[in-house]
Amino acid sequence: MSAITATDIKCFVSKDQANSTPQAPRFILQGKGFTPKATYSLRGQADPRPGEPQGGFGAGGAVKDDGSLIITNVPHGTYFIESNKDGDVSCGPTPKERGKEAKYLKGWEKGYSDIVRDCAAKPPEDLSQKSKAWQKGYHEGAAKATSENCA
Repeated sequence: MSAITATDIKCFVSKDQANSTPQAPRFILQGKGFTPKATYSLRGQADPRPGEPQGGFGAGGAVKDDGSLIITNVPHGTYFIESNKDGDVSCGPTPKERGKEAKYLKGWEKGYSDIVRDCAAKPPEDLSQKSKAWQKGYHEGAAKATSENCA
């Protein structure tokens, strides 16, 4: 049996469909090639979106017998996995949204932040010129901010 080298250890990032919502995408970090039964922890900088909880989160445990690990429900950010036997392995940043998802999220962030600043805020004058995904995001973000901030 050959020894595991640092180049054999990998970390992959993918979308976590089960835990994602349009306004709060989540991701899965998958590692392979780690020393079996080593302990690991997730480290890095989360980049939560407006309306998401701030702060860190704890994830860690023991590497599986086949040298793999899976961490689910991870917010946007840049991460690495720290192993007591293998050191730090970069997972890199989570992917950016594209297409309708990106437009929805931009609208959601605008609607949310407008209402947080002023509960009486009105939609932008050029709202009808925005994509349907952006408009939907704006209205849903504004509704979320209203329910959280405006009595």
